[in-house]
Amino acid sequence: MKRKADFVTNSSSTSFIIASHKDTPLKVKMEIEVDLSKLVRQTYGSMEELMEGIKEGYFPASEYGPQMIKAIEEGKVVRILDASDESCDDLEAFLCHNGIESIDSDQIRVIFGKGGY
Repeated sequence: MKRKADFVTNSSSTSFIIASHKDTPLKVKMEIEVDLSKLVRQTYGSMEELMEGIKEGYFPASEYGPQMIKAIEEGKVVRILDASDESCDDLEAFLCHNGIESIDSDQIRVIFGKGGY
């Protein structure tokens, strides 16, 4: 039987070597760039489209409607994103549990992004 004595580096896995004090928790804060466009379910680019979405009950208008209306009035588009932790997609599972409340961007404002359902 052959045994590989090298690091694993292929398209589905990789190996790492780290050093720390014995009692140091192995938790690190990492920053990544994520393309959320694949999660867009609905886009509202005008007040008419937004009002139709409110009328159809696609989101809780009483809670988020005023912020969505303000965004449309500022010339922005409002996007509804969907993620599922059952999709076998690690990003979607991460977003479901952690949310996107703390996006640090001048271009994107989170109206609702709470995770941890």
